Amino acid sequence: MSTRCRQLSIRRLPAHLAAMLLLLAGAGPSVLWGEDVVISLRSDATVTTELVRIGDCADVSATSGALAEQIRNLDVDQFETESTRTIPRQQIELRLRLFGLGENDVRVEGAKSVEVTRTTIPTRDVALEMAITSQMVKQYSLTPDQIRVRLMTSVENLFPSSSQEDLDWDVLLPGAVPFGRHSLLVRGLSNGRVVGTRQVSVDIQIHKPLVVANRDLPAGYVITESDIEFGEYWCSDADTSAALVQVISSLTARPIKKGEPVKLRDLKTVDLRDQFVVRQRDSVSVVARSGALTITLQAAEAMQNGKVGDRIWLRNLDSKRLISGVITAPGVAEIDLSPTAGIRTADTLPRTVR
Repeated sequence: MSTRCRQLSIRRLPAHLAAMLLLLAGAGPSVLWGEDVVISLRSDATVTTELVRIGDCADVSATSGALAEQIRNLDVDQFETESTRTIPRQQIELRLRLFGLGENDVRVEGAKSVEVTRTTIPTRDVALEMAITSQMVKQYSLTPDQIRVRLMTSVENLFPSSSQEDLDWDVLLPGAVPFGRHSLLVRGLSNGRVVGTRQVSVDIQIHKPLVVANRDLPAGYVITESDIEFGEYWCSDADTSAALVQVISSLTARPIKKGEPVKLRDLKTVDLRDQFVVRQRDSVSVVARSGALTITLQAAEAMQNGKVGDRIWLRNLDSKRLISGVITAPGVAEIDLSPTAGIRTADTLPRTVR
């Protein structure tokens, strides 16, 4: 059963069964990473869609911006034919447990319940949002599913003198894809005649793949390929996300939480010759070369700290013998198998490096 289907059935459970499920959901260890999350419930909220999300009902704060955005997008209820719904705090707590946040990971405060009212967006507001989306699709080679546009001010307030007219829209977009809150120049046209030109405030989010940390990374840490992965996120930050090639072997300028996108401002370049990129007891990939032949061996254990270019001793985890290799990158060492090179091996660590 999908998360949404599970969630939408929660509100139909008797209170004592919902409470029992809440206890069961929180009984195991949290699948997340011990973030400090605070959910501050509002007493009332207004939505324009069938689905109600936690972000509609509460202010969400977390040390990881990516996690906070995930929580805001969690669906917690759904309208049917009614125009108002009351969502109790317990229902939101249960949704958080099903998401994977344990009792020690999150604090829910504020109102005991949220009164949610469903309203409809004015037709002309929808038309302008769709016009902006359509023009962004054409200008930036995006798809409609990759764009969210929300007006910060209703068309009725922007063009009050034309409230009875159906307007067409002409939007001036910047050269680069806009993220977050922007002011766009919009012309309203009626039968080809310009009714007015306004600066329109909009909030724009773009859905795209980002490089994210797959574990907590401290400040001053040299990032390796095993520390990162790709994830899909809604971005409202104008700061360009770093590309994979820019992230690997860069130094973190600040702590980065697990699941958080890695951005250019989070990184600084580093001369790896001046940094320990392998530390004693680290797992190291061993690359063996003989002419044009290259073989990647099973990981070995580093017996010493080392920088790029250093020769260190490594322990073969199968044979337990020691072998000497040269560090070529973070977590990678190379041994030369050519007949002229000669492989340095040992049964015990030389005294000079103990």
